[in-house]
Amino acid sequence: MIEFRADLTGWTGARPRGIYFLTATGAALIWTHADDRWVISVPGPVADPATTVRAVLGLPDLRLDVLAGAPWTAAAQSAARYAHGPVFLAGDAAHRFPPAGATGVSAAMHDAHNLAWKIAAVVHGHAGAGLLDSYAAEREPVGRRNAEETGAAWSRLLTGDGAPFSGRSLAQLDMGHQYRSPIVAGDGGPDADPPGADYRQTAAPGCRAPHLWLADGTSTVDLFDRTFVLLTAGPGGAWRDAAAHCPAVPVACHVLTEPGWPDLYGVAPDGAVLVRPDGHVAWRSRTASGAPATDLKATLTTCTGG
Repeated sequence: MIEFRADLTGWTGARPRGIYFLTATGAALIWTHADDRWVISVPGPVADPATTVRAVLGLPDLRLDVLAGAPWTAAAQSAARYAHGPVFLAGDAAHRFPPAGATGVSAAMHDAHNLAWKIAAVVHGHAGAGLLDSYAAEREPVGRRNAEETGAAWSRLLTGDGAPFSGRSLAQLDMGHQYRSPIVAGDGGPDADPPGADYRQTAAPGCRAPHLWLADGTSTVDLFDRTFVLLTAGPGGAWRDAAAHCPAVPVACHVLTEPGWPDLYGVAPDGAVLVRPDGHVAWRSRTASGAPATDLKATLTTCTGG
C-alpha cells in the first residue's frame, strides 16, 4: 500500500471516484483527499514505490511524491465468537472485510448499535442479563455472511471476473440483514435476506424498519433511538392503550397518518409494529388483537430476553 500525492485530474476528472480497480495489474487506486492524495494497493513486494506507482498507472513521466508505504493483507474474516461472558467483540475485533463496498465501517456501526441498547436495557433494569446473549446470535451470522461475500467481491473486482456483488447486492449487505434470535418475534413470513437478494424495504421482524417521509419532514427512521417504539395508525388505539400499561419496559407510541404506512409496513390500519432502539423490527401484528395488553406484554418480555 503506497500513499502518494499526484495530480491525476487529467485521467479522473475534477471529481474522482472513490476507488478504481486496475484489473490488468491486480491493483486498486483509492482517492483519499482533495489535495491530490491517493493510496494504491499493489500485489507483491515493492522495490521502489515511485517506480511502482508509475508502472501500475501506465504513466512513466508522472510527477509524484511518495508519502508513506506499508505491507497489508486483504482479509475476509469473522471471529469464531463475538461474546464470552462480559466480553463482547465489535468492529474490526469481530470481523475484517476487504475494501469492496466499504462494508467494514457500516458493519462496525451496526455491531455497536445492536449492543449498546441491550447493555443500556440491562443496566437500567428493563431487561435481564439474558438479553445480552442475543448480540452474538444476531451479529455473528451477519459477520460471516459479509466476510464471505465481500471476500468474493474483492477477488472479482481485482480480476475483472464478472459483477463484484453477484451474491447479495451491496445495499442488501449493508442494510438488508434480518436478525433471527430468541428476542425477535417472527410472524411466519418468508426469508427477507436470501442469497442473491437486492435490498427492498420490509417490516418483517428482524429487518431494518422501513424509511417513510412523515408530514413534518422527518423520517420514520428518526423515531428510533433510545426506547422501543410502537407504530400504529389511527385505528390502532387498543395497541397504544396496551403500551401505556407496560411500565416495566418504556415504549414510545407514534400514530402515523401517512396513507402509505400500512402497505409499506405490511399491516392493516388497525395493526401495529414494535421497533427496537436500534431500528430493527422486533414484532409485528398485521391486524388488531383480541387481547392487546396480554399480547404486547408477552411480546416485550420476549424481546427483552425475559
